[in-house]
Amino acid sequence: CDKLFEYERRYREKGFSPEQRKKRRLKDEKPVIEAFLSWLDAQTPVKGSRLDKAVIYIRNRKDSLMTYLEDGRCSLSNNLSENAIRPITVGRKNWLFCDSVDGANASAIC
Repeated sequence: CDKLFEYERRYREKGFSPEQRKKRRLKDEKPVIEAFLSWLDAQTPVKGSRLDKAVIYIRNRKDSLMTYLEDGRCSLSNNLSENAIRPITVGRKNWLFCDSVDGANASAIC
């Protein structure tokens, strides 16, 4: 994972366009992912163990993992999306215990 994020950081620093990013991902990152998936296929974890669950999780999402390589506009992580919705989820917890409509409005404004 660190290697993939390092590649992405370099692409961003160099200001690559989405098309350039796609080409470089296929050249640089695809072999890293394929090596990881090959390693994963060689694993034989104990059924029901945490490692077994992790291996099954990745195997079931193999196609999704490879998808970001094909589109330079896609991100390797979903951090931007999570950060964008964070104020809503934090606010929802805060607004849960508002005693009145006016109190809820005041909390939302803050």
